[in-house]
Amino acid sequence: MKKTDTKTLIEALRILVRDIQSDDGIANACIAEAADRIDELTQALESATQTNVILAKRLGDAAIRKDAGGASSESPSPIFHDEEGRN
Repeated sequence: MKKTDTKTLIEALRILVRDIQSDDGIANACIAEAADRIDELTQALESATQTNVILAKRLGDAAIRKDAGGASSESPSPIFHDEEGRN
């Protein structure tokens, strides 16, 4: 069975929330929370992936500089400094 893409799944859950009739609203609340959590996790994963790409590029650049006689292995790695040079 083919998996549904995440955006479609989230939208389907939100449609279910609107369409399901439950006396106490528990089913609706549960489905709505599931959709929200999947959406939040998806956004967090996308953000982490972007951060990993940036760090991998910086690490690669640092390795290239080291191979070219740049920063020594004893100096702190520049990839872990913020904009003001703090670790």
